[in-house]
Amino acid sequence: MPLFLILDQGGQSVRALVVDHQGNVVTRAQHAIATHYGSKGHIEQDADAITRDIKQCALRAVQKLSIIQRQQLRSAGLVTQRASLLAVNANSQQVLTPVMSWQDIRGGGNLRKVAITTTELRSITGLRLSPHYGVAKMRWSLKHNHAVNKAAEADELMFTPIASFLTQQLTGGKQYQTDAVNASRTLLMDHINCQWSAELLEKFAIKQQWLPTICANDEYYGEIQLGNLSLPLHYVNGDQATVLFSRGKPSPTTLSINVGTGAFISRVTDGDDTALLRSLVHHGKEQFRVLEGTVNGAATAIQQVISEVTTKQGSQSDLLAQVNGQLNNIPLFLNGIGGLGAPFWLPGFNSEFQHPESLDGVTPVAKLTAVIESVAFLLQIIIQRLSAHPPTPTKIEICGGLSRLDYLCQTLANISGMEVFREQEVEGSALGCAWWLAGSPADWRNAEVTSQFVPQHAPALSQRFSAWQQAMRQRLPADKAAMMDSQPQTLSPLDACSSS
Repeated sequence: MPLFLILDQGGQSVRALVVDHQGNVVTRAQHAIATHYGSKGHIEQDADAITRDIKQCALRAVQKLSIIQRQQLRSAGLVTQRASLLAVNANSQQVLTPVMSWQDIRGGGNLRKVAITTTELRSITGLRLSPHYGVAKMRWSLKHNHAVNKAAEADELMFTPIASFLTQQLTGGKQYQTDAVNASRTLLMDHINCQWSAELLEKFAIKQQWLPTICANDEYYGEIQLGNLSLPLHYVNGDQATVLFSRGKPSPTTLSINVGTGAFISRVTDGDDTALLRSLVHHGKEQFRVLEGTVNGAATAIQQVISEVTTKQGSQSDLLAQVNGQLNNIPLFLNGIGGLGAPFWLPGFNSEFQHPESLDGVTPVAKLTAVIESVAFLLQIIIQRLSAHPPTPTKIEICGGLSRLDYLCQTLANISGMEVFREQEVEGSALGCAWWLAGSPADWRNAEVTSQFVPQHAPALSQRFSAWQQAMRQRLPADKAAMMDSQPQTLSPLDACSSS
């Protein structure tokens, strides 16, 4: 019975899971990682710490196996956050910058002078001009980081997505390589031919030699050495792309939600919406056209509110356990943590609590309830747009660390009118990666226990959702407020990539 090692770099922790050929997790190890929140949109992590911790997690997960189980290990896969990026010296492998998180928006000002329209950029990349993507971080580093400039002058600079950096660190390779999904989130890849776009490189003033080689997801990336054990790294992908495969081949009638640091929702469809993101997700020779929307502040929004509560109020788990929709004085939370994502795309939206009377009597638990509801409300705005394309979605599958909150799942069911399914194992990115390594078995995770949340009549919640929508309309610019109700603008389906 073959086993597979999956390494998962997330926003709050790194994980290693050993998974069998039917999707059962055999062993796991996890380590929290620190995030530094600076001023002016700086959100950073330590690249060396991430490397050390993910190697230690891999070793601990393997050490938990029996001797026979270790002999059954066949290969490894790596899934990472897509738009997180750093700079290194390509010759010495010296790290020149911290990891700039996908949530980092420091480079937004460097995008305003780029002569490209949203339509032009979307036609090449399928995406939108956003400070969250890698090219904004590259331009900021070239302007403000002396070590980066020095490496550029010496032709030794490499801007590497976190996936490319970890691949090199795990395998000891001399060259930097990245898969097409992670490359796409630099905003420099032509998603038709899955190569760096000469036009975009020129417009953004980035040299191609500063970027890693783009490879297929199912490439042989090298060997990972774990003590006396050597495992081939045979799959690298972005976390949200692999979530689609956590239950096997994705269905066009299913909405897939992954809730962690942020909340990401996607579906397979030939339809298009210019307010959402268009991606092409590859599985071997098969290609899936995917529409995706993002909510930037999920777990990060909860952490920010909890950090404002004194320790006398109880631990984070104690507070979250008390969250429910029956509390009195639940306020509204206009959630702009990390900026507004789809369909608004406003990086500078200020968050605030609102209450029809006064916030003085609102408890910390009521505030946390409002934050969790805001994540569901923002997701529902995206769900309405995703549901405009046939076939009509009939269910939601949810995973990620924050999906363990029953109230979030039930709120989504109530306001969407769709059943929400959550499996016992919530690490959807890792399981989607394992499905590919296992050869795409048809009986993948058939025995998995699933929690089901059925839509319920919740008049108080419905009233808060209506009030929240009205409050958002009042805060948003007129053109963005119209997106609360407008139908998506339909485009012709995009051509598929010629290679994976």
